[in-house]
Amino acid sequence: MIFVNKSRQYNPAVCSDGLATTDTNKVFKYINNCSPNTISGCSEQFTSQNTQTGIKDILKSISGQYPALLNWEIYTQQAASINKTRMLYDINAHISQGGVVGLHDHPGNPVTYSLFDTAGYADRSGSPVAAIKSGGSKNADYLSYLDEVATIISAINGPVLYRPFHEINGNWFWWNGSDRRADMILVWQQTVDYLRNTKGLHNILFVLNFDANGELGDSNYGSQALSTWWPGSSYVDIISIDYYPSSSPATLDSARFNSAYSELIALSATYQKPLGISEYGAQNLVAQTQENFWSDFGFYLKNKFKEFRFLCTWNGTYAPAINAASSNGYRQAIWDKSIIGLDEFYLDKP
Repeated sequence: MIFVNKSRQYNPAVCSDGLATTDTNKVFKYINNCSPNTISGCSEQFTSQNTQTGIKDILKSISGQYPALLNWEIYTQQAASINKTRMLYDINAHISQGGVVGLHDHPGNPVTYSLFDTAGYADRSGSPVAAIKSGGSKNADYLSYLDEVATIISAINGPVLYRPFHEINGNWFWWNGSDRRADMILVWQQTVDYLRNTKGLHNILFVLNFDANGELGDSNYGSQALSTWWPGSSYVDIISIDYYPSSSPATLDSARFNSAYSELIALSATYQKPLGISEYGAQNLVAQTQENFWSDFGFYLKNKFKEFRFLCTWNGTYAPAINAASSNGYRQAIWDKSIIGLDEFYLDKP
């Protein structure tokens, strides 16, 4: 057993839902007060019917411990009941073992495809965000989609970090980009209100997620400040970012990520919301061949990017692999006493 030094000033902030369940408040307080330590996590998904990536077990095989935070991709579950059943079993098993879970999704373009047709998530045509907002031509379809999300969340035996419309400042999904920001803010607020008030779900922590490769406030990266996507403090619990450096060698400590981090710190300080990294990996197989890509992230989290409360690896070729050069680097990072795995995750003692 690893005993982690958790000496720091306690942050008494509570989550945005005044009716949140006891365990949901516990998870929020834990995340908000685990500094100077970082919760380890990963992202699982189905690659086909009844076949998942197995990233949680891969990371366990490499490091000897399971991640504490297990994120699941839910977009492939809509038309596959066997996948949905298996996903919920895995999620609830992780909670029963003492872990915490998150969800994110890739709904299809509601105008040119269907929200339940995931083939259309990258189609930006047809003014889809305007279509699903209140009063829009596809608003009823969107509420039906949220009914499905609510069914999944209500079957989960604990708090859920829900990250809808992820990478909101990018320009590669139908929902993201500054050209549809005003409508997206309205849709975000509608989403929270519907799940929380209409569906009566009070086990959700809403995660507003950006991407370091998207538009940033820096004039070198689009001159679109992250703060301009802010939907209001009562609609956000956690602020997070995704990052997939494409350079080789790849590093967390890039100019672009530093620029994004400075904006995140300002947002966190202004609205008193904790920060996390929801997706992390490297492109072009670098994640499996560059050992220090993984070993260095532990160093940077401790010594430079200190405000992140969790870091979740992606899966597949973006993640460490057993017996690859990356496995040594990942093992070095996870074995650091500041990284909180499933065995060290105690909700009553953040």
